Amino acid sequence: MNCKETADSLIANDVVMQRLVYLYGRWCDEHEYEDINDYLTNFKQLVPDAIKAHKRPFGFSVQCDDGVMVFEVKAKGSNVVIGIVFKR
Repeated sequence: MNCKETADSLIANDVVMQRLVYLYGRWCDEHEYEDINDYLTNFKQLVPDAIKAHKRPFGFSVQCDDGVMVFEVKAKGSNVVIGIVFKR
């Protein structure tokens, strides 16, 4: 799948979005004790093509047919925002 198709399918999946928000909250609470690379296993369960976990901003990279896509999870006030960055 290309990056746009991958992004569209993940955004439309409520289970994936809820899990990302949960993992972000867990990371905020436990980042001093947990290794970010341990989160890659969780990300791969959501997106089998996940290739790397990131601390700042929290998220993960996905290998697509046409490049790499980075999912970023951030806090904006009392909301959690999920952003997507495409890299070719």
